[in-house]
Amino acid sequence: MSKRPRKPAGPSKRDLSTREFTNEESSAIHVHQILMEYQADKRRSYPNMTELAKLAGLTRPNLYRIIDFMRDSWNMPIGPCAERGGGVGYTEPVTHFPLVALRQRQAAVLGLSQQLMALLEGTPLFDDFKDVLRKTMINLPGDFSKRFEEYRAAVSFHTIGQAAPAAFDWELFSTCISAVVEQAELELDHCSAKPGSQPKKIVVHPRHLANINHAWYLFFDVPGSDEAPMKYALTRIRSATRTGKRFIPARSFDIEIELDPALGAFNSKKTELVHAQFSKEVAIFIHERKWHKKQITEVNADGTVDVKLNVCLTPELDAILLPFAGHVKVFSPAPLRERMREFGEALKRDNADPGGRAMRDLRFRISDFGV
Repeated sequence: MSKRPRKPAGPSKRDLSTREFTNEESSAIHVHQILMEYQADKRRSYPNMTELAKLAGLTRPNLYRIIDFMRDSWNMPIGPCAERGGGVGYTEPVTHFPLVALRQRQAAVLGLSQQLMALLEGTPLFDDFKDVLRKTMINLPGDFSKRFEEYRAAVSFHTIGQAAPAAFDWELFSTCISAVVEQAELELDHCSAKPGSQPKKIVVHPRHLANINHAWYLFFDVPGSDEAPMKYALTRIRSATRTGKRFIPARSFDIEIELDPALGAFNSKKTELVHAQFSKEVAIFIHERKWHKKQITEVNADGTVDVKLNVCLTPELDAILLPFAGHVKVFSPAPLRERMREFGEALKRDNADPGGRAMRDLRFRISDFGV
C-alpha cells in the first residue's frame, strides 16, 4: 500500500455546501479537488477507495454513489488507474469541473447578458463574447442549454431615439482601452462639439473608459497638470496614437467620484441643491425612476412629489425637467428656476414665429462642461 496521502489544501466540502449546490454536487466538487491535486503530482499514487472516502469525509457507500454520479451524469473519466498505483483517479487528463451548479436564475443571467451585449454587435468584442458562451455551453447539460435559449428569446434590449447608442468606432475603443490597462500615453486628435471648432492634438494619460447613457467617454490626465481628470467623447476623437511612452498615474482615479456630482456625462465640481415639485398627475413617473443615488423623494398629502438632489446644473438636468413643463415647479436654485422660465418664453416665441431664433442664447454650452 502506498504512503497515506496528505489531505489536499483548498476549500473544504463544508465551504462548498452553499445553497448554490446540492449535497451531492458539493461532495462531487470536493472529490474533484482531491483528485486534481493527485493528478498534478505524478509522483504520487492515487488513493484507494478507503483513503479517498476518508479524505472526502464520506462513507465508502456514499463515495461509490458520488463517483457513479460524476461518471454517469458529467461523463468524467474516473476509475482505477493501474499506472498510478491502482488507486481511484482520473483516467484521462481533466482540466476543469463541469459547471453543473448553474441554476435556472443563472441561465437567465446568461441569456440577458447575451442580449445586452448585442448592443455591440458587429464588433470583435461581441464575437469574443459569443465564443465564450459557446465554450461555456459545451460543458453544460442539454437541459441548461435549452433553458438558456428560452431566456435569450424571451428578452431583448432596445435603445432608440434620444437614447440610441452613439456611433461606435471599435478600433478607437480598442486602442483606448488597451492604453488604459497598460498605462500607455496617447496623442489624441480631438474636435470639440462647439460650433466652428477645429481639430487639435493633445497628449494624455488615459485613466478610464466609461459608457454613460449609451455613449463612450475617455477620462484622462494631462501630463504635468494638477487639474482634475478631463474627458472626451469617443465620437469626437478623430484618432488616438500611442507615443511609445508609459506613465505612472500621478493620483488615484475613481469613476464613481467623478460622476457623483452629475446626472450624466456633463459635470463640474460645483453643485447646487436642486428642489423641484411635481404635480400629482405625473407623480407616478417620478416614482418609477431614480435620477441620482443621493436623491430624496417625498410624497405630499395633496399627491404632489418633492425631489431634492445635490448636483451640478447641466443639460441632462434640463432634459429631465423640461418634459414635465406645466407639471413642475423649480424652487431652487434660482439660476435653474430662471433658466426654466427662459426656456418657456423662448419656446413660446419660436412657436409664434417659426423663423425666429429665440433659442440661440439658450444653446447648451458644451465648452463649460469639458466634453
